[in-house]
Amino acid sequence: MKTQTSQPSHRDHGQYSGVYLQQGRMITDADWNALDEIGQRRLVGALWDAIASGAPRQGGLRLSDGAGVRLHPGVLYVGGVPARLVGDGPMAPDEQPRYPDPPPFEGRDLTLYADVWERSVTALEDPALMDPALHGADTSSRGETVLQVKWCPRGVDPTDPAVNPPLGDAPLALRLRHIFVGDDPCDPCASEMNLDERIGNYLFRVEVHDLFRDEAGDRQLVLKWSRDNGAEAHEADNVPEGFDRGDWVWEFYDDASEQTLGRHLPEGYRPRRGRLSTTFERPPEGEPRAFVRQWDGFLQLNLDAAILVTGVDRGAELDPELDPDAHGWVDIDAGVLQVNGERLELRLAFADRAFLPGDYWQAAVREAVQGPGDYVLGDESVGEPPRGVRHRYLRLGELDGDGALVPHSDAERRRFNFPPLTDLAAADVGFNERCNALFQGAENVQQALDALCDIAAEHIAYRLPDCRGGMEVTVKRLLAEALAERWPDIDGDGRLSVRDMLDGLLCHLDSAALPHDVPECRDGRRSLRERLRIPVGRTTTAEPLNRLLCDTTADHLPLGRETELCPDLDREGVETVQDALNTLCGRSAGGGCARVVVPGDLTRTLKELIDQEAESIWLCLKPGEHELPPGLDLEAGRHIRISGAGYRACRILVRAPLWQLEAPEIQLTDLGIYFEGDESAGLRLTGEDISVTGVHFQDAHAQEDEPMVHIRGPQPSRKGVTALRLEDSRFFPWGRKLALLLEQVSYVGHVRHNWIEGEVHYNPMIDKPVDPDRQGIARTSIDGDRVVLGRVAVVVGGEDRDERDPAPERRATTRPLLGAAPIPGIRGQPGNAGGDAPRRGREGEDIEVSPGGGGVYIENNVIERWVSLMESGLVRRNILEGQVAGPVLLNVQHNAFAVGSSFIGGQLVATGNHVFSDRSHDSSEVWFIANQLIAQGNLAEDRESEARYSAESHAVANNLLNFRAF
Repeated sequence: MKTQTSQPSHRDHGQYSGVYLQQGRMITDADWNALDEIGQRRLVGALWDAIASGAPRQGGLRLSDGAGVRLHPGVLYVGGVPARLVGDGPMAPDEQPRYPDPPPFEGRDLTLYADVWERSVTALEDPALMDPALHGADTSSRGETVLQVKWCPRGVDPTDPAVNPPLGDAPLALRLRHIFVGDDPCDPCASEMNLDERIGNYLFRVEVHDLFRDEAGDRQLVLKWSRDNGAEAHEADNVPEGFDRGDWVWEFYDDASEQTLGRHLPEGYRPRRGRLSTTFERPPEGEPRAFVRQWDGFLQLNLDAAILVTGVDRGAELDPELDPDAHGWVDIDAGVLQVNGERLELRLAFADRAFLPGDYWQAAVREAVQGPGDYVLGDESVGEPPRGVRHRYLRLGELDGDGALVPHSDAERRRFNFPPLTDLAAADVGFNERCNALFQGAENVQQALDALCDIAAEHIAYRLPDCRGGMEVTVKRLLAEALAERWPDIDGDGRLSVRDMLDGLLCHLDSAALPHDVPECRDGRRSLRERLRIPVGRTTTAEPLNRLLCDTTADHLPLGRETELCPDLDREGVETVQDALNTLCGRSAGGGCARVVVPGDLTRTLKELIDQEAESIWLCLKPGEHELPPGLDLEAGRHIRISGAGYRACRILVRAPLWQLEAPEIQLTDLGIYFEGDESAGLRLTGEDISVTGVHFQDAHAQEDEPMVHIRGPQPSRKGVTALRLEDSRFFPWGRKLALLLEQVSYVGHVRHNWIEGEVHYNPMIDKPVDPDRQGIARTSIDGDRVVLGRVAVVVGGEDRDERDPAPERRATTRPLLGAAPIPGIRGQPGNAGGDAPRRGREGEDIEVSPGGGGVYIENNVIERWVSLMESGLVRRNILEGQVAGPVLLNVQHNAFAVGSSFIGGQLVATGNHVFSDRSHDSSEVWFIANQLIAQGNLAEDRESEARYSAESHAVANNLLNFRAF
């Protein structure tokens, strides 16, 4: 079918990637069609790059045989064009729905191939393209990709362009005619005028109607042309008024004649073609007659004899005897055909050119820019080849003399069975062998890899070296002398391989014959060569090897000093491995770089370390009880590490009032520390990087005020603990309330997986003791939920001092957290020390959280109570008026803690926590104070417990613990 368009199809759109309509402009069919063609071009180009030609493993076209060859419908890519063989199931090749009236199918000694091409479909062929709501208006046409499985004799290659060209190559030129009118056509003064006043605007089409051989064997070419692109067509029994009259050529055709374009290779077969007629006479039954279209003219040319058989244009018979300027004049000279049409001159070079039925040329005629004598296609020197129809071919398989399919080669198997990229295997990748039978004829990567399993040394080539360098004795020379005429091709196969060299080395040389130059080994110390008394210079390999294997002991092996040695080994007199072993054996116990301490030896070891002022202390305690008397505090310039074998096996019994450890880095691991001194016994860790993992702390003495464990930053730098790691530990302060006191964490602290049967107090400031009496908290003047301060701490000149209700210019100011905002709440005025009743703050005033360190992560702990300390006291039931301090980030997740706990942070995240009740405590509340708060998934043991919070911005949701703002 032809379609009514204003521009040639398949135009060269250059590198354009899209078409974009502009507002207020008209929309033309050419724009829309260009968009479709650009998309097709890009799609086909991408598929050509990625696939080229073949069938996918799933849903691809397949061939099978059994009771005759069968085609299985499916997808096939040919030259990047996706096409599909349609059908309800397996079919014989001569039963294809899109290949009507095929040539006879013999079923043996044939090559099957795919022919993929494009055709237009209009509403004449598919009425579904018309919408009844538009009264049968034919608004658009469709493009269809046709896939036809054709066949040819087995010895013919259907993909050879010389045998089966994809497109004709004859150049055609079209020029607007100069039309003369006068009494004497030979009179040079005759007037020249256009036959019509206007040239018009139209799309001119020239098409190859048929190519066949006559009875004499000459090739006959039939051309037809139309100024309407051949698109004026109707059903033959329902043509409009006037369609069957005029100076036209009518073509009667049907679906079969439209679908048998291109070349068909079986000899003696002439495909079904439409019938051309200068009169409107419908052909008889059996011939194409369902539809009819109009053409301006046609001609039949004997290509081999180069003579015109017949032809007509707009009612004028074509005749070479006419005047060269006359309408209908034809000239054939030197393989070039010239025809004067009514409005256009045609010039076609046909000698030694290929033609295919369906080849077409198109030219857009536009009167605004063209005039008589202008070329609308090609130019004066050369024409243009056809624009289409382009056929793409792919060989599918062969049938042998019995009609059975010839098995595919491995390359063909991969082509017609390619997988998705996500399922690509080695068997799907081709392989070209370039080694001498190394891969045993492998055709894909999997076969090549399998062949590597059998690779041997004789398959690997070897190039014999020159061995230059002035050495008289070489392995090459020794092998040549030992093997004589068998050198170097030892196995005599004519190739020098790795096997030859290995056989020579393994079977014909020993160390007594291999040369070796013994070096002096000068590096400032006695070497193994000197200790074994091996002379310097040329010798055999056997001499030093025998000495090494037979005479070497630990007394001869020098001790390496390239890396730092332990103090016991890094001293004068320790030069050999034997010296090091003797030194280590002389130690009291253990070995290595850690001091191993047995029960009963801890006191002596610590005194030695204190006397030595050791920079680094690493103690490894063996199982048992280790007593620690007073006066054995440790201080190191670099680090202190004390590790054991588990808290049940390794116990430190602290009998000192307070045991203090101070170093930049402190590590306590897998220990049990039991306090058995007086009531103030405890442990203080002072350092920048403190790690406590797997440690069990236990105290049986009652002590209300002092912590069992106190962790703080270095003094007096006051910069806090840079990094804290408190994990997998237990705190059992039996009889005392305060289990752990943490000073400010200035960077990051992790408290997780601990069991703490006591309170944890976290002081966000540094060395700011909490003294409610000194700060003047009016204990008797509690109003609602606020505590009023009688005094505030002011820093003047680096000293702390108290002032009662200082003037604004002398008050302590606290810089808010970076990016933080005030917490909505109430800020009251400070009261006085005399215990007067406090004054309420104004609604809308704020409680702010100011910076007190870095980030603290409290996760997966069981803690009796967590208490956040402030300069003004502890947060219990009451909220302080004014600014409070806390870490920049406080992360409280998946913990279990009692009511009365309090958490303060600039950004505070509380998720998945369990709050349990404590009848011994006078509060049923948990406090959260933050600039930004996230609280989700928290739950309480009873309904009386609730959370009180203050935050400027918050996300509180999905809690089984009641949250209430204050």
